[in-house]
Amino acid sequence: MPWRVTNLPRGAAGTDSLTVCDSPVACTNDAQCRKVNHESGRNPVLGTPTRPIQTRDVQIVLEWDGGAARARLYSDGVPRTVEAVLHVLPLSVAVVHVAWSGDMLMSAGPHELPIRDFENEVRLVRPGDLAWDPRFRELGFVYGTAECYLPSIPKTLVVYGAIQQGLDDFASFALARRFQGMAGLSMKHSS
Repeated sequence: MPWRVTNLPRGAAGTDSLTVCDSPVACTNDAQCRKVNHESGRNPVLGTPTRPIQTRDVQIVLEWDGGAARARLYSDGVPRTVEAVLHVLPLSVAVVHVAWSGDMLMSAGPHELPIRDFENEVRLVRPGDLAWDPRFRELGFVYGTAECYLPSIPKTLVVYGAIQQGLDDFASFALARRFQGMAGLSMKHSS
């Protein structure tokens, strides 16, 4: 497990929250993680500060030239992926239309999210899904009917959230990528 998440006492830092150990390597001792996080607020492996993150109803904003959409990140099933995405925000992503999978955009290059394993991966995605491919370190953004494929074989993605508002506007932006080419998309915390 690349990240270790430990519970803080109820009401710590004025909220019910978790502390995220920002380690890209596995902690081998839960008690050590818990002790270090509670007592010093430092990552036991890297010595870097940990940070509290809310786990309820986390939303982000996707913005592109001329539009925006709101997305909700899932709190169940993909906790390490969601924490990894939150860790790197704000993020600018160059996106292109996929060649094999249908109505979907993918990042034009790899991104360094601190997670390399698959959590509840799927092959069939839905309109609005936000996805992560740990194998190729690519972010995916689904706007219509899609099924995850490489040129000759199916593949799987981790779906970590979904667009809740502005999907039609996002779909117009995404469809234009088929004919107008690469464009910029920014991901940031919702205010």
